[in-house]
Amino acid sequence: MSRLRMRGPQRPRAGLWIRLWRRLPAAVLLGLLLAPLAAHAGPLRLDDALGHASMPLAGHLEAFYDASGELTQAQVAAAENSARFQPIDRDFNGGFTQRGAWWLRFAVETAPGSAGDWWLQLGVPYVDYVDVWLPQARGAGETLQHRALGGMRPVSGRDLPWSVSVLRLSALPEGGPRWVWIRLAGERSLTLSGSVSKLDVMTGTLQGVVARVAAVVGMTLLMAGVCLALGVSLPDRKFLWYSAYLGASALLFACSENLIAVLLLPEQPLLSLRIHHVAVVLGLLTSILFAHSVLDMREQFPRTSIAFRLLAALAATGCVVTLSGYYGLIGPAVSLTRLALAAVIVTLCIVLVRRSQPGAWLNLIGYLAYGTAGMLHFAKNLDWIPFTRLTQYSYLIGVIIHMFAIFMSLGINVRLRERRSMALEHAHREADLANRAKSDFLANMSHEIRTPLNAILGTAELISDTSLTDEQRESLQTIRQSGDHLLGVIDDILDFSKVESGMLELEDAVFDLRRAVEEALELVGHKAVQKRLELACDIAPGTPDMARGDAARVRQILVNYLSNAIKFTEHGDVSVEVSAQALDAGRHRFHVAVRDTGIGIPAERLGRLFKSFSQVDASTTRRYGGSGLGLAICKRLAEMMGGGVAVESVPGRGSTFSFSFVAATDPAWQQPQRPGIDALHGRHLLIVDDNDTNRRILRRTAEDWGMQVFDTASPQEALRLIERGEHFDLAVMDDIMQDLDGVALAAAIRRHRSRGALPLLLLSSARQAGDDLKDFDLVRLKPLRRSSLLDAFLDLLAPAQVATPVPEQPAAPASRTPLRILLAEDNAINRQVGTRMLESLGYQADVVENGVEAVAALQRQHYDLVLMDVHMPEMDGLEATRRIRALQQRAQPRIFAMTASALDHERQACLDAGMDRHLAKPFRRRELESMLHEVAASVGCQAPAHDQAGGGALADPATLAQLAADLGAEGAAELIAEMVEASDGSLAALRDAHAGGDAPRLARAAQALQVNCSMVGATGLAQDCASLAAAPAPRQAALLESVAGGYLALIEQLRQWRA
Repeated sequence: MSRLRMRGPQRPRAGLWIRLWRRLPAAVLLGLLLAPLAAHAGPLRLDDALGHASMPLAGHLEAFYDASGELTQAQVAAAENSARFQPIDRDFNGGFTQRGAWWLRFAVETAPGSAGDWWLQLGVPYVDYVDVWLPQARGAGETLQHRALGGMRPVSGRDLPWSVSVLRLSALPEGGPRWVWIRLAGERSLTLSGSVSKLDVMTGTLQGVVARVAAVVGMTLLMAGVCLALGVSLPDRKFLWYSAYLGASALLFACSENLIAVLLLPEQPLLSLRIHHVAVVLGLLTSILFAHSVLDMREQFPRTSIAFRLLAALAATGCVVTLSGYYGLIGPAVSLTRLALAAVIVTLCIVLVRRSQPGAWLNLIGYLAYGTAGMLHFAKNLDWIPFTRLTQYSYLIGVIIHMFAIFMSLGINVRLRERRSMALEHAHREADLANRAKSDFLANMSHEIRTPLNAILGTAELISDTSLTDEQRESLQTIRQSGDHLLGVIDDILDFSKVESGMLELEDAVFDLRRAVEEALELVGHKAVQKRLELACDIAPGTPDMARGDAARVRQILVNYLSNAIKFTEHGDVSVEVSAQALDAGRHRFHVAVRDTGIGIPAERLGRLFKSFSQVDASTTRRYGGSGLGLAICKRLAEMMGGGVAVESVPGRGSTFSFSFVAATDPAWQQPQRPGIDALHGRHLLIVDDNDTNRRILRRTAEDWGMQVFDTASPQEALRLIERGEHFDLAVMDDIMQDLDGVALAAAIRRHRSRGALPLLLLSSARQAGDDLKDFDLVRLKPLRRSSLLDAFLDLLAPAQVATPVPEQPAAPASRTPLRILLAEDNAINRQVGTRMLESLGYQADVVENGVEAVAALQRQHYDLVLMDVHMPEMDGLEATRRIRALQQRAQPRIFAMTASALDHERQACLDAGMDRHLAKPFRRRELESMLHEVAASVGCQAPAHDQAGGGALADPATLAQLAADLGAEGAAELIAEMVEASDGSLAALRDAHAGGDAPRLARAAQALQVNCSMVGATGLAQDCASLAAAPAPRQAALLESVAGGYLALIEQLRQWRA
């Protein structure tokens, strides 16, 4: 007989470890395999009379190891080798042999008449190459029939196509005994647990095995799908990793039982084998990643987490290598890693159980089962334990226990998550209730404080119009300043509450950054004057003047910084520095810093700043006062605007507080150049100021206007220049200097230059006009706006270019109808203050004390305006407004809310109830006056005359004057002309949007009108435009007519002003 050669695809050679394993002495290997030896059971008898029970081969097998793997069946059957076979008393397990081969044989004896329809089942799902030689009767003689099986051979041609290890024993010779020869070879574990039976018994057995494997694979895939769905819906990475682990396990089960080879790849055994190898390594990888996730290693075991991630990286590399076809050392390495991994994970689970982590005991049970199964599987492959049904399926059983235990553990985590979610939801509801209670408390406290404060400030304002002595006026001013300070503290508390609760919203509108900074300086200027401090503003070249953002919040932060700087500075100066950094197209990061020469802050106490209710120490709180909320609010506001805050300080030398914010910019928003500025080009300017900051800012500003500048800190040097005959067109000097003050310097200059030869401009921090200023052509108080400085220069050097317009009042009609006003207020003092304020403005009002009386009054007669307090007994202002709006009246009154609450949600509640405007207490007479003029204009009346200039104007004269100063007379007139010409179209767009029910278009049209009104100082009408955009549909029609009437009156006023 020719030499038998292994058929099917060949694999690469084994690695070093496998080669060493293969070269172990055959005696040691046989000792491990065959000890202990048992008595041989003799031939396997096939007899139909014995029934159809399955007859196992265990106890009938004999084994012989061919170390070379080159022996043929004839050579093995020869006498010299046949004597080397040793009997074994159990299922066969030959471990890993690589190059060698195991020969098995068992004797079969066939009873007369029982030679047909016997089947041999070799339980060898893991063996690559299986060759069987069966005795077969042929005529009068006998022969051996060779059959080729194994995982590395195609399935086609098998006696049962859906099984890789079943042979039909046909034409067996009767009598016996005769040998059946079996050769096992390949890289995978060489095991055999065979049996002989009839077809029905064999089919039932195999179908049961296939059904069990299919059930396990299906159940695993089902669990994987459920975990995937849970992981996506919750979401929870534990379920996602568990889904991946289960999917890899299902693939490994299917490959181990040859389901992939039989059902999907019957003719591609090599590809099936590689899939099996990849499934082994992939199972290890997913088990590592899942264990890392389910045990929360990043938090519970940080160092172990690093090791697991490195191990996962190695396993991923092994997957790639296995895909290329190499598996030599990877298989044993995976088995050893599984055992070590199980031991480590079990140890970690014990630690978690001791830490009382929910579900940890289930994880412990699961990984104990997993580790035990892996050890049995490994020991079985090395033949350290007998190869039995239990040991054959031990790994599968352990993995199933592991999967169910882990699934139950994850279920506990889900239930725990649900409980935590319910607890969080309950806590959220409690927090909402607490937040609502806090808001109500703040609203009530604001009302309780602002109500008497309104009476105090209102009465003080009324008293200020009477004849007072200087001492009385000073005392009255103290009252007003104290009231304003108390109002500022209340506003700080409310702002902080809004920021903490996330209720504060930022505006988004184009604003003039330079103007916002200059306004902040003006607001604190009187404080600096009182302490004789210098205020300066330095805006770096290239900083955009116009930006889109919340100007009010930028100004609020800056005023807070400046107020603190002035408060803690006794001498020296306070300066503002502004710069910008381009981020991308259309965005800049603005940086604003306030520097002072004050007391400074120790480094160890800087950390206490920007915290709520905190100052540097208690002594500064007692000496300087303050709530400790200002800087905390500044920090939150800056962060909301995309920036942050910072502080640098040196004790005794001063501090620098800074903040940044991100805002959109566009060159198209920049203001046009002021007309007439060319008249300054080339003019020679002398600057005398011993303050370096002021001198630098003045020099840069003048050079921007094209002037030739010489600056000096010494009055004596400036005087020497004048005496030498140096030519200057204009001299600008500070008031207070060390060597010589501005007044003395001006007197000395006048001895050499007349007014016409050299105009003198004094920039003073505190000095008022008087006889000692006779040598100056012009005096301006610091801090001085850039536009005001330009006006002064042009006034002195090019008077023809300056034409500051004075708004003219619209001509009064020959007859007028006064407004009919109803005042609803429950507080007697505030009723008295309100009626007296109205009387001072020329109006009379009917007075009621609650909402019930207000509704009754409107049922009796018509009113043009209702001033409605919100918090009143019997019926509050909100309910009264709803009932008034429900009255079937041809002309609905304007209703203005008067409330001591400054909370946004209460303001919105007023608008939702049907009110037109919101007037927060304490209010000033000028605010009330502005509202009354708008109402008078909207209902076709003119306001009563009184002693205040500009009393009948909708537009603010000061705003119009500033507009002319910023743009020049000609530029302001052109802007007003465009606004007047576009008025008809603007109102038509507003009416069309309302008629068509187009809410977005209505909001855009109302916003355009709001911008126009704000530009000319008609702030009340601008608020009405904003209210129109947010008003509910039932209120829009009446509010639209009111806005339209007020806007037409404003346009008429602007026409007359332009004329």
